[in-house]
Amino acid sequence: MRFPANAVRCVLLLCLYGMGAVGGQNHTASATAPAPLQAPAAAGPDVRESTFIFEGGRLPDFLAKIKSTFKVDLAELATIDQMMWNVSLPKMKVQVFGATSDWERVLRAYNRMSEETDNRFGKWVLAREGPFLVTSKDYSPPSAILLIAPEHKQQQGKLLIKAFSLAGLSEQDREQMMRTLESEVDRLRGTIRESRAFSNLATEDDLIGTVSYHPQSGIMVVSGAPAYVECASSLVSAYKEMGRLRPPSSSPPKPEADPKPAPAK
Repeated sequence: MRFPANAVRCVLLLCLYGMGAVGGQNHTASATAPAPLQAPAAAGPDVRESTFIFEGGRLPDFLAKIKSTFKVDLAELATIDQMMWNVSLPKMKVQVFGATSDWERVLRAYNRMSEETDNRFGKWVLAREGPFLVTSKDYSPPSAILLIAPEHKQQQGKLLIKAFSLAGLSEQDREQMMRTLESEVDRLRGTIRESRAFSNLATEDDLIGTVSYHPQSGIMVVSGAPAYVECASSLVSAYKEMGRLRPPSSSPPKPEADPKPAPAK
């Protein structure tokens, strides 16, 4: 059976059109199909990396910066050695990560800095009953916080008493030595106030002392902080080297008197 050519062409066109329509529907469906579901990322801590910056200053300035940054009042929570309040601290930059324990990270950096400078800035001690946990959920704060002064500052807090013999020193030289002592102490106090380097070594309280002179015995008693007593001791040594301070010379023995001649009989 033969079909007309026109009829065959019409049938072929209809077939091709139908295949194109089906392909187009499949293409559209694949384009609009939702992406396959993916497993959610594991939930982790809220990490916000930043930098704790301290511009330098004394210990109260450092504690205020800790409080404003981490809402932790170490001035209230910690036991701080009285010798540490006037310590001058250098600038610090510490990387933190938004964790509850970030303030402890800063104190550990403080301790490392102090260790590298012969412990001149003291040491923070954090004591806790349980293990130290970093995450905010399981964080346990320390049960005790201490700032311990370095050994040389602990020595500065002691009271010393020392006596010196001023026998042989004229009243004029003694008064001059007293004026020199007070002048030098006042100068050192001013230097401590104005110089950060000196304030790390001593405070004005380290130069407190008194001098008492006993004219009958020629003894001078100096009492006070070690630095003050050492300054007085150095002045006494200097006067000895100058030859102004020496024991009084003993008077020469009296010559024996000639025996009186016996009266003539």
